[in-house]
Amino acid sequence: MAARAGYTLTATDRPVNPDLMPAYVPLADVQVRPVAWLVNQRLLRGDVTLWAGPSKVGKTNLVMCGLVAPLTTSRPTYFDTVDGRDDVVRAPCRVLWLSLEDGPADIKRRVQAAGGDYNYVIAPDLLPYERTYKVGAPEFGEFARRCQPDLIVIDSDQHFRAAQTDAKDQGDVTTHINCLRALASELNCAIILVVHTTKANPYKASSPRELIAGSAQYINGCKLVYYADFCSSDEKRGRRFLQTLKNSLAPEGCTLEYHIQSSSRNQQTPVAVLDGVPDENPDKEAQDYWAERRAEMQDKARVASGNTRGRPASNAATRAEEEMLRYIQGLDDQCCDKAALLQHTIAATDVSASAANQAYRNLCIIGRLKGPGSGCRSTTVQYLPPIGGAADEGGDEEQAEHCLSA
Repeated sequence: MAARAGYTLTATDRPVNPDLMPAYVPLADVQVRPVAWLVNQRLLRGDVTLWAGPSKVGKTNLVMCGLVAPLTTSRPTYFDTVDGRDDVVRAPCRVLWLSLEDGPADIKRRVQAAGGDYNYVIAPDLLPYERTYKVGAPEFGEFARRCQPDLIVIDSDQHFRAAQTDAKDQGDVTTHINCLRALASELNCAIILVVHTTKANPYKASSPRELIAGSAQYINGCKLVYYADFCSSDEKRGRRFLQTLKNSLAPEGCTLEYHIQSSSRNQQTPVAVLDGVPDENPDKEAQDYWAERRAEMQDKARVASGNTRGRPASNAATRAEEEMLRYIQGLDDQCCDKAALLQHTIAATDVSASAANQAYRNLCIIGRLKGPGSGCRSTTVQYLPPIGGAADEGGDEEQAEHCLSA
Protein backbone atom coordinates (compact mmCIF):
# COMPACT_ATOMS: atom_id res chain seq x y z
CA MET A 1 0.00 0.00 0.00
CA ALA A 2 1.38 3.40 -0.97
CA ALA A 3 2.29 5.88 1.75
CA ARG A 4 -0.06 8.81 2.27
CA ALA A 5 1.10 12.16 0.95
CA GLY A 6 3.17 14.06 3.50
CA TYR A 7 3.98 10.99 5.60
CA THR A 8 7.09 8.81 5.71
CA LEU A 9 7.15 5.13 6.56
CA THR A 10 10.33 5.35 8.66
CA ALA A 11 11.43 7.79 11.30
CA THR A 12 15.05 7.76 10.08
CA ASP A 13 16.89 7.09 6.84
CA ARG A 14 19.00 4.23 8.20
CA PRO A 15 18.69 0.81 6.54
CA VAL A 16 16.46 -1.83 8.12
CA ASN A 17 18.19 -4.03 10.70
CA PRO A 18 16.54 -7.48 10.80
CA ASP A 19 17.90 -8.06 14.32
CA LEU A 20 15.68 -5.26 15.60
CA MET A 21 12.49 -6.73 14.12
CA PRO A 22 10.19 -9.10 16.04
CA ALA A 23 10.16 -12.72 14.92
CA TYR A 24 7.38 -13.81 12.60
CA VAL A 25 5.55 -16.55 14.48
CA PRO A 26 1.96 -17.45 13.53
CA LEU A 27 -0.31 -18.13 16.49
CA ALA A 28 -0.68 -21.68 15.25
CA ASP A 29 2.97 -22.23 16.19
CA VAL A 30 2.75 -20.58 19.61
CA GLN A 31 2.96 -22.94 22.55
CA VAL A 32 0.36 -22.01 25.17
CA ARG A 33 1.45 -22.61 28.73
CA PRO A 34 -1.45 -23.41 31.07
CA VAL A 35 -2.01 -21.00 33.95
CA ALA A 36 0.03 -22.28 36.88
CA TRP A 37 -0.79 -21.13 40.41
CA LEU A 38 1.63 -21.38 43.30
CA VAL A 39 -1.32 -20.62 45.57
CA ASN A 40 -4.64 -21.31 43.87
CA GLN A 41 -6.04 -18.10 42.31
CA ARG A 42 -3.96 -16.00 44.70
CA LEU A 43 -0.29 -16.27 43.69
CA LEU A 44 0.65 -16.85 40.05
CA ARG A 45 3.70 -18.62 38.66
CA GLY A 46 5.41 -16.97 35.71
CA ASP A 47 4.39 -13.44 36.60
CA VAL A 48 4.77 -10.59 39.09
CA THR A 49 2.50 -9.91 42.05
CA LEU A 50 2.53 -6.39 43.49
CA TRP A 51 2.38 -6.18 47.30
CA ALA A 52 1.77 -2.58 48.42
CA GLY A 53 1.03 -0.74 51.64
CA PRO A 54 2.17 2.06 53.93
CA SER A 55 5.09 1.82 56.34
CA LYS A 56 4.58 -0.10 59.59
CA VAL A 57 1.54 -1.98 58.28
CA GLY A 58 3.46 -5.28 58.31
CA LYS A 59 3.86 -6.07 54.61
CA THR A 60 7.03 -8.08 55.15
CA ASN A 61 5.62 -9.94 58.16
CA LEU A 62 2.48 -10.84 56.25
CA VAL A 63 4.45 -12.23 53.29
CA MET A 64 6.68 -14.18 55.66
CA CYS A 65 3.97 -15.58 57.94
CA GLY A 66 1.14 -15.86 55.46
CA LEU A 67 3.04 -17.28 52.48
CA VAL A 68 6.73 -18.11 52.93
CA ALA A 69 6.51 -20.06 56.20
CA PRO A 70 3.51 -22.19 55.08
CA LEU A 71 4.94 -22.81 51.61
CA THR A 72 8.25 -24.10 53.02
CA THR A 73 6.48 -26.47 55.43
CA SER A 74 3.62 -27.69 53.20
CA ARG A 75 1.03 -26.00 55.41
CA PRO A 76 -2.00 -24.04 54.14
CA THR A 77 -1.22 -20.39 53.51
CA TYR A 78 -3.36 -17.59 54.89
CA PHE A 79 -4.99 -17.38 51.48
CA ASP A 80 -5.84 -21.10 51.61
CA THR A 81 -7.38 -20.67 55.06
CA VAL A 82 -9.66 -17.76 54.20
CA ASP A 83 -10.66 -19.47 50.93
CA GLY A 84 -11.65 -22.65 52.80
CA ARG A 85 -8.85 -24.85 51.46
CA ASP A 86 -7.23 -26.05 54.69
CA ASP A 87 -6.88 -29.53 53.20
CA VAL A 88 -4.59 -28.37 50.38
CA VAL A 89 -1.48 -30.51 49.86
CA ARG A 90 1.65 -29.21 48.14
CA ALA A 91 5.34 -30.06 48.23
CA PRO A 92 7.68 -27.69 50.13
CA CYS A 93 8.61 -24.68 48.02
CA ARG A 94 12.02 -23.08 47.62
CA VAL A 95 12.03 -19.33 48.30
CA LEU A 96 14.60 -16.71 47.25
CA TRP A 97 14.33 -13.69 49.55
CA LEU A 98 16.08 -10.55 48.28
CA SER A 99 16.39 -7.69 50.75
CA LEU A 100 18.75 -4.88 51.60
CA GLU A 101 16.76 -3.96 54.70
CA ASP A 102 17.38 -7.28 56.50
CA GLY A 103 20.53 -9.40 56.49
CA PRO A 104 20.58 -13.22 56.27
CA ALA A 105 20.54 -13.60 60.06
CA ASP A 106 17.51 -11.32 60.39
CA ILE A 107 15.62 -13.22 57.71
CA LYS A 108 16.49 -16.58 59.31
CA ARG A 109 15.13 -15.23 62.60
CA ARG A 110 11.92 -14.16 60.85
CA VAL A 111 11.50 -17.58 59.21
CA GLN A 112 11.97 -19.36 62.54
CA ALA A 113 9.55 -17.01 64.31
CA ALA A 114 6.92 -17.63 61.62
CA GLY A 115 7.32 -21.40 61.90
CA GLY A 116 8.91 -21.85 58.47
CA ASP A 117 11.68 -24.18 57.35
CA TYR A 118 14.81 -22.12 56.64
CA ASN A 119 16.33 -25.06 54.72
CA TYR A 120 14.09 -24.00 51.82
CA VAL A 121 14.87 -20.27 52.05
CA ILE A 122 17.83 -18.59 50.33
CA ALA A 123 18.66 -15.10 51.58
CA PRO A 124 22.03 -13.82 50.27
CA ASP A 125 23.97 -11.00 51.86
CA LEU A 126 23.52 -8.25 49.26
CA LEU A 127 25.02 -5.26 51.05
CA PRO A 128 28.43 -5.62 49.29
CA TYR A 129 26.59 -5.60 45.95
CA GLU A 130 23.90 -3.00 46.62
CA ARG A 131 25.09 -0.78 43.73
CA THR A 132 25.36 -3.51 41.12
CA TYR A 133 22.80 -6.22 41.98
CA LYS A 134 19.83 -4.66 40.20
CA VAL A 135 16.91 -5.87 38.11
CA GLY A 136 18.09 -6.20 34.50
CA ALA A 137 21.73 -6.85 35.40
CA PRO A 138 23.08 -10.20 34.13
CA GLU A 139 24.08 -11.19 37.67
CA PHE A 140 20.51 -10.72 38.92
CA GLY A 141 19.07 -13.29 36.54
CA GLU A 142 21.99 -15.70 36.77
CA PHE A 143 21.83 -15.93 40.57
CA ALA A 144 18.09 -16.63 40.40
CA ARG A 145 18.69 -19.39 37.83
CA ARG A 146 21.20 -21.08 40.14
CA CYS A 147 18.71 -20.99 43.03
CA GLN A 148 15.78 -22.38 40.98
CA PRO A 149 13.15 -20.94 43.36
CA ASP A 150 9.40 -21.42 43.33
CA LEU A 151 8.97 -17.94 44.81
CA ILE A 152 11.11 -14.80 44.72
CA VAL A 153 10.36 -12.04 47.24
CA ILE A 154 11.87 -8.62 46.45
CA ASP A 155 11.71 -6.45 49.57
CA SER A 156 11.56 -3.76 48.57
CA ASP A 157 11.44 -2.67 44.93
CA GLN A 158 13.19 0.68 45.45
CA HIS A 159 16.45 -1.08 46.37
CA PHE A 160 16.58 -3.22 43.24
CA ARG A 161 15.61 -0.81 40.47
CA ALA A 162 18.39 0.00 38.02
CA ALA A 163 20.05 3.35 38.64
CA GLN A 164 18.62 4.88 35.46
CA THR A 165 15.07 3.67 36.21
CA ASP A 166 12.66 6.45 37.17
CA ALA A 167 9.80 4.99 39.22
CA LYS A 168 7.47 7.74 37.97
CA ASP A 169 8.25 7.19 34.30
CA GLN A 170 5.84 4.83 32.56
CA GLY A 171 8.41 3.58 30.05
CA ASP A 172 11.05 2.90 32.71
CA VAL A 173 8.59 1.05 34.92
CA THR A 174 7.32 -0.99 31.96
CA THR A 175 10.88 -2.13 31.19
CA HIS A 176 11.50 -2.85 34.88
CA ILE A 177 8.35 -4.98 35.28
CA ASN A 178 8.93 -6.77 31.97
CA CYS A 179 12.42 -7.82 33.09
CA LEU A 180 10.92 -9.41 36.17
CA ARG A 181 8.09 -11.02 34.20
CA ALA A 182 10.58 -12.53 31.76
CA LEU A 183 12.57 -14.00 34.64
CA ALA A 184 9.43 -15.35 36.32
CA SER A 185 8.33 -16.93 33.04
CA GLU A 186 11.74 -18.50 32.39
CA LEU A 187 11.96 -20.03 35.87
CA ASN A 188 8.20 -20.71 36.15
CA CYS A 189 8.25 -19.08 39.56
CA ALA A 190 6.16 -16.44 41.29
CA ILE A 191 7.65 -13.03 42.10
CA ILE A 192 6.31 -10.82 44.89
CA LEU A 193 7.37 -7.20 44.47
CA VAL A 194 6.97 -5.23 47.71
CA VAL A 195 6.36 -1.51 47.18
CA HIS A 196 5.55 1.38 49.50
CA THR A 197 2.78 3.92 49.29
CA THR A 198 3.51 7.51 48.39
CA LYS A 199 4.78 9.88 51.08
CA ALA A 200 2.51 12.64 49.77
CA ASN A 201 -0.73 13.62 51.50
CA PRO A 202 -2.90 10.45 51.34
CA TYR A 203 -6.09 12.49 51.66
CA LYS A 204 -5.56 13.78 48.11
CA ALA A 205 -6.05 10.28 46.72
CA SER A 206 -9.44 8.98 45.63
CA SER A 207 -8.56 5.25 45.80
CA PRO A 208 -5.80 2.98 47.17
CA ARG A 209 -4.43 2.67 43.62
CA GLU A 210 -3.39 6.34 43.73
CA LEU A 211 -1.44 5.76 46.94
CA ILE A 212 0.99 3.25 45.44
CA ALA A 213 4.28 5.07 44.92
CA GLY A 214 5.51 5.47 41.36
CA SER A 215 3.91 5.17 37.96
CA ALA A 216 0.48 3.60 37.44
CA GLN A 217 2.31 1.11 35.24
CA TYR A 218 3.22 -0.80 38.41
CA ILE A 219 -0.44 -1.75 38.66
CA ASN A 220 -1.02 -2.10 34.93
CA GLY A 221 2.01 -4.34 34.43
CA CYS A 222 1.19 -6.87 37.16
CA LYS A 223 -1.46 -9.57 36.97
CA LEU A 224 -2.18 -9.42 40.69
CA VAL A 225 -2.06 -6.43 43.05
CA TYR A 226 -2.59 -6.58 46.81
CA TYR A 227 -2.91 -3.60 49.12
CA ALA A 228 -2.42 -3.72 52.91
CA ASP A 229 -3.58 -0.97 55.27
CA PHE A 230 -4.83 -0.30 58.79
CA CYS A 231 -8.47 -0.94 59.66
CA SER A 232 -10.27 2.34 60.24
CA SER A 233 -12.97 1.43 62.77
CA ASP A 234 -12.43 1.83 66.50
CA GLU A 235 -13.54 -1.72 67.31
CA LYS A 236 -10.83 -3.03 64.96
CA ARG A 237 -8.08 -0.80 66.29
CA GLY A 238 -4.71 -2.51 65.87
CA ARG A 239 -5.91 -4.73 63.04
CA ARG A 240 -4.78 -4.55 59.45
CA PHE A 241 -6.39 -5.81 56.27
CA LEU A 242 -5.17 -7.08 52.91
CA GLN A 243 -7.43 -6.49 49.93
CA THR A 244 -7.17 -7.49 46.28
CA LEU A 245 -6.91 -4.45 44.02
CA LYS A 246 -6.43 -6.47 40.85
CA ASN A 247 -6.65 -10.10 39.76
CA SER A 248 -6.60 -10.53 35.99
CA LEU A 249 -6.95 -14.31 35.90
CA ALA A 250 -9.39 -15.18 38.67
CA PRO A 251 -12.26 -13.69 40.69
CA GLU A 252 -10.99 -11.26 43.27
CA GLY A 253 -10.65 -13.05 46.57
CA CYS A 254 -12.06 -11.84 49.84
CA THR A 255 -10.20 -9.46 52.10
CA LEU A 256 -8.34 -10.96 55.04
CA GLU A 257 -7.60 -9.28 58.37
CA TYR A 258 -4.52 -9.73 60.52
CA HIS A 259 -2.64 -8.21 63.43
CA ILE A 260 1.01 -7.99 64.48
CA GLN A 261 2.25 -9.53 67.71
CA SER A 262 5.41 -11.01 69.21
CA SER A 263 6.19 -14.54 68.13
CA SER A 264 5.74 -17.36 70.65
CA ARG A 265 9.00 -18.81 69.32
CA ASN A 266 10.97 -15.57 69.59
CA GLN A 267 9.60 -12.72 71.68
CA GLN A 268 11.91 -10.23 69.95
CA THR A 269 10.51 -10.92 66.48
CA PRO A 270 7.04 -9.74 65.40
CA VAL A 271 4.78 -11.96 63.33
CA ALA A 272 1.55 -11.41 61.40
CA VAL A 273 -1.36 -13.42 62.85
CA LEU A 274 -4.43 -14.13 60.73
CA ASP A 275 -7.71 -12.87 62.21
CA GLY A 276 -9.82 -14.32 59.42
CA VAL A 277 -12.35 -12.72 57.13
CA PRO A 278 -14.74 -9.95 58.23
CA ASP A 279 -18.27 -11.21 58.89
CA GLU A 280 -19.98 -8.98 56.36
CA ASN A 281 -18.49 -6.47 53.95
CA PRO A 282 -14.67 -6.50 54.27
CA ASP A 283 -13.59 -3.34 56.09
CA LYS A 284 -16.77 -1.54 55.06
CA GLU A 285 -15.69 1.68 56.74
CA ALA A 286 -12.57 1.81 54.56
CA GLN A 287 -14.68 1.23 51.46
CA ASP A 288 -17.10 3.98 52.52
CA TYR A 289 -14.14 6.28 53.13
CA TRP A 290 -12.75 5.74 49.63
CA ALA A 291 -16.20 6.14 48.10
CA GLU A 292 -16.53 9.48 49.87
CA ARG A 293 -13.04 10.50 48.76
CA ARG A 294 -13.91 9.69 45.13
CA ALA A 295 -17.06 11.80 45.36
CA GLU A 296 -15.13 14.72 46.84
CA MET A 297 -12.52 14.49 44.09
CA GLN A 298 -15.30 14.54 41.51
CA ASP A 299 -16.72 17.65 43.16
CA LYS A 300 -13.37 19.40 42.99
CA ALA A 301 -12.95 18.51 39.33
CA ARG A 302 -16.49 19.69 38.65
CA VAL A 303 -15.90 23.06 40.30
CA ALA A 304 -12.45 23.54 38.76
CA SER A 305 -13.80 22.96 35.26
CA GLY A 306 -16.90 25.10 35.79
CA ASN A 307 -19.09 22.10 35.00
CA THR A 308 -21.77 22.25 37.69
CA ARG A 309 -24.02 19.65 36.13
CA GLY A 310 -21.76 16.96 34.69
CA ARG A 311 -20.67 15.26 37.92
CA PRO A 312 -22.69 14.12 40.93
CA ALA A 313 -22.00 15.77 44.27
CA SER A 314 -20.98 13.77 47.33
CA ASN A 315 -23.59 13.06 50.02
CA ALA A 316 -21.87 15.43 52.44
CA ALA A 317 -21.73 18.28 49.92
CA THR A 318 -25.35 17.70 48.90
CA ARG A 319 -26.57 17.82 52.49
CA ALA A 320 -24.58 20.96 53.13
CA GLU A 321 -25.90 22.72 50.01
CA GLU A 322 -29.49 21.87 50.85
CA GLU A 323 -29.12 23.07 54.44
CA MET A 324 -27.46 26.33 53.39
CA LEU A 325 -30.27 27.16 50.99
CA ARG A 326 -32.95 26.19 53.51
CA TYR A 327 -31.37 28.28 56.27
CA ILE A 328 -30.69 31.44 54.29
CA GLN A 329 -34.10 31.34 52.57
CA GLY A 330 -35.74 31.26 56.00
CA LEU A 331 -34.13 34.54 57.08
CA ASP A 332 -36.13 37.74 56.75
CA ASP A 333 -33.66 39.55 54.51
CA GLN A 334 -32.29 36.29 53.00
CA CYS A 335 -28.68 37.21 53.79
CA CYS A 336 -26.31 36.47 56.66
CA ASP A 337 -22.68 36.43 57.68
CA LYS A 338 -20.58 33.87 55.85
CA ALA A 339 -18.97 32.48 59.00
CA ALA A 340 -22.37 32.11 60.66
CA LEU A 341 -23.72 30.29 57.60
CA LEU A 342 -20.82 27.84 57.58
CA GLN A 343 -21.00 27.29 61.33
CA HIS A 344 -24.73 26.59 61.19
CA THR A 345 -24.32 24.19 58.27
CA ILE A 346 -21.60 22.20 60.03
CA ALA A 347 -23.67 21.94 63.22
CA ALA A 348 -26.93 21.05 61.42
CA THR A 349 -25.58 18.46 58.97
CA ASP A 350 -22.54 17.11 60.86
CA VAL A 351 -20.31 17.57 57.81
CA SER A 352 -16.67 18.60 57.86
CA ALA A 353 -15.57 22.21 57.47
CA SER A 354 -14.05 21.24 54.13
CA ALA A 355 -17.39 19.86 52.87
CA ALA A 356 -19.23 22.98 54.08
CA ASN A 357 -16.80 25.29 52.32
CA GLN A 358 -17.06 23.17 49.19
CA ALA A 359 -20.86 23.40 49.28
CA TYR A 360 -20.63 27.18 49.70
CA ARG A 361 -18.36 27.50 46.65
CA ASN A 362 -20.64 25.26 44.59
CA LEU A 363 -23.69 27.42 45.37
CA CYS A 364 -21.79 30.59 44.49
CA ILE A 365 -20.64 29.09 41.20
CA ILE A 366 -24.14 28.04 40.12
CA GLY A 367 -25.55 31.43 41.13
CA ARG A 368 -27.61 30.54 44.19
CA LEU A 369 -25.47 32.50 46.65
CA LYS A 370 -23.61 35.77 46.22
CA GLY A 371 -20.51 35.94 48.35
CA PRO A 372 -18.38 38.94 49.28
CA GLY A 373 -16.12 40.16 46.51
CA SER A 374 -12.34 40.11 46.58
CA GLY A 375 -10.97 42.83 48.88
CA CYS A 376 -14.42 43.58 50.25
CA ARG A 377 -14.59 44.15 54.01
CA SER A 378 -18.14 42.86 54.20
CA THR A 379 -18.64 39.16 54.89
CA THR A 380 -22.33 39.10 54.02
CA VAL A 381 -23.68 36.29 51.87
CA GLN A 382 -26.87 36.93 49.91
CA TYR A 383 -29.38 34.40 48.59
CA LEU A 384 -30.13 34.61 44.87
CA PRO A 385 -33.38 33.01 43.72
CA PRO A 386 -33.25 31.12 40.41
CA ILE A 387 -34.40 33.12 37.40
CA GLY A 388 -36.98 30.93 35.73
CA GLY A 389 -34.93 27.92 36.77
CA ALA A 390 -31.96 29.20 34.77
CA ALA A 391 -29.54 29.09 37.64
CA ASP A 392 -30.33 25.48 38.41
CA GLU A 393 -30.06 24.56 34.76
CA GLY A 394 -26.89 26.53 34.20
CA GLY A 395 -28.43 29.00 31.73
CA ASP A 396 -27.69 32.37 33.32
CA GLU A 397 -23.92 32.76 33.10
CA GLU A 398 -23.81 36.28 34.55
CA GLN A 399 -25.57 35.19 37.70
CA ALA A 400 -22.96 32.48 38.24
CA GLU A 401 -19.99 34.86 37.98
CA HIS A 402 -19.27 35.91 41.55
CA CYS A 403 -16.03 36.49 43.34
CA LEU A 404 -15.30 34.00 46.08
CA SER A 405 -13.39 34.99 49.14
CA ALA A 406 -10.24 33.09 49.96
